[in-house]
Amino acid sequence: MKKRIFQKKYLIVVIAILALTSAIFIANKFIYSNVAYAGELSDIVNHWAQSDIEFMQAKGAVSGYSDGTFKPDNNVTTGEAIKLIVANFDKNITNGIDHWASNYFNYAKKTGVVSSGQYTMNDLNNNITRKEVMYMVINSLEKLAYKPVITNNEIKIEFKDATI
Repeated sequence: MKKRIFQKKYLIVVIAILALTSAIFIANKFIYSNVAYAGELSDIVNHWAQSDIEFMQAKGAVSGYSDGTFKPDNNVTTGEAIKLIVANFDKNITNGIDHWASNYFNYAKKTGVVSSGQYTMNDLNNNITRKEVMYMVINSLEKLAYKPVITNNEIKIEFKDATI
């Protein structure tokens, strides 16, 4: 069976949807300063995901490559997916020294976004599947955003700042 690789353009849309829907429920997690674009990404002009990419760039979740490109049609690596997800929850994480995504990876392990032993530093440059991304998204919402509670046949959702 062929392993399906997740392309950046799809991940950006998924993460943008995650960011937008999460903002409704946990607004305090999405208080951003007015981050100016670090610069135009030369290869996203007229791309169908341009507005989503620019939205995530303005939020500080993506920055593109040092050559001024984003490469929206490339496959997504594990490190890129982890950064896109955890950057929505902690804006103070910076690029690592050993690997640019090492600090994001360590945060994801510490918070349970990725399971212990699921990935190593050597996996950060490997392509990631849609299934793996969805597990991370679900884990991030579960570990960092809300906790569903079922009592007496009622479902309550406990957010970090409120229960509904």
